[in-house]
Amino acid sequence: MKIIYIYQSDYIGPGEKLHFYMANELARHGHQTMALVNGDPATIATMSQKPEFEYHRLEFQGVHIAPSLWQKIERFKPDLAHAQYIRNEPFQAGLDIKRRLGIPLVVHHDDSEEAIYHMRFERWWEAPISHARLLAGTWLHPKWWHWYNPYLKSKEAEIDAHESLTEAIKEDLKKRCGYDVEHIFLGLDIDAFRLPPEPDKSHLPPGVNPEDFVVMYNGALHRYTLPDFEMLLDAIGVAQKRIPNIKLVFSGSNFRKEAVNQAIRQRQLESRVVSVGLIPTMGELREHFAYANVFVQPGKKTNFNELRLPSKLMFNMAACRPIITFDFGFGRLLTHQKDAILYEKYTPEVIAQSILWIHDHPDRAIEIGRAAGETAERLFDVKKTSQQYLRLYERTLAAKKGAR
Repeated sequence: MKIIYIYQSDYIGPGEKLHFYMANELARHGHQTMALVNGDPATIATMSQKPEFEYHRLEFQGVHIAPSLWQKIERFKPDLAHAQYIRNEPFQAGLDIKRRLGIPLVVHHDDSEEAIYHMRFERWWEAPISHARLLAGTWLHPKWWHWYNPYLKSKEAEIDAHESLTEAIKEDLKKRCGYDVEHIFLGLDIDAFRLPPEPDKSHLPPGVNPEDFVVMYNGALHRYTLPDFEMLLDAIGVAQKRIPNIKLVFSGSNFRKEAVNQAIRQRQLESRVVSVGLIPTMGELREHFAYANVFVQPGKKTNFNELRLPSKLMFNMAACRPIITFDFGFGRLLTHQKDAILYEKYTPEVIAQSILWIHDHPDRAIEIGRAAGETAERLFDVKKTSQQYLRLYERTLAAKKGAR
């Protein structure tokens, strides 16, 4: 089978990293894949494995794929296209490939795109401007609009199969749109991230000392994730009263630097918070995880958090470290004080209590981290999830042939 993947970003993005592992796993089973990378293809060098597939930059000429890229696609002769998100660029490219080659199109749903859209444009004056840009992005150039484009709804009927990262997204899409969606977890190379249970403080970034108790947060900071991060800052402020050597280390793309720095200053946490930016390679990310005592995913009970599975949690659990996360959404698949610490009241004080519990129970923390790794292997091992995707592809191709 030949599958062409269309990505929203390059291999800096966590979702793209997970698709990388799947493409490599499929190649090991004799299937051919091609990736269209919406960014810098050279970022593939950050991965922990050598790519076993070909990859090219996603280029447009107007609203269509550029002719030079089309030559590569036609030479590859894909059987099926898989768009990583239903956002403007990958969805437009997926439709273009489907229409020209007559092959089925599968679309992956990673988050609630509508929830993101409404959070991004919550101010009254943003909607009219954004709608004008959306219209232009749909009809003039996909890169004019990087995220979800409601004007593409009229084209969603052309999608042959939908798959979602969580069961909650599956149910939401069925309820709102009537889609028949298959839920499949994305997979990763579990072995590449498995760490010894004890934190390793031998390689620390500036600002972190060997005696520090490290609370770690990984992930991009946008407008819609900033309130959750601020809740974590408040939790650190509470916890520092009991843990004088506590440090919050956060990594990832920061699109709200000024707001983040202001939030840290307002809480007088400059000496407690360390930003290490975007970790360049997967090998360095593993080393970064090694000195963490606990990973924390803060969050209030919003529709956005209910439906999603933060990709960082997959990597955090695979690293065999305890995680603190909310008890709804993906948290419903975890067990409190077994493979995670779950909180049911979404306040800084409760998150602080969870951090203190991990600090006060180091032996239990090791057990929880080990169990988290076992859960990650059961749910996210790419050797298993890639086979689920193959079965979806085979059913989609069979349905397409049967409809002719």
